[in-house]
Amino acid sequence: MTDLLPRIAVLCSAPETPQGIGVSLFSSVEALLVEPAFDVLLLDLPSADAGQALRGLRRAEAYYYSLIYTTQELDSW
Repeated sequence: MTDLLPRIAVLCSAPETPQGIGVSLFSSVEALLVEPAFDVLLLDLPSADAGQALRGLRRAEAYYYSLIYTTQELDSW
């Protein structure tokens, strides 16, 4: 049954937050990119950090065209 669940990653500044089933927490883009590409990616970062993380993720082939969601207000990028 767990094979049918999407793989979800959250990039956040406080990765010690408890994670749910199928949710992986990361504190840096570099740590996230070591793993195989996730189905859903959430950026739970302040706007300047989220913009910088988004630019880094878009340089990675696995995330060129992926939907990347943010949980906070983004900067202009």
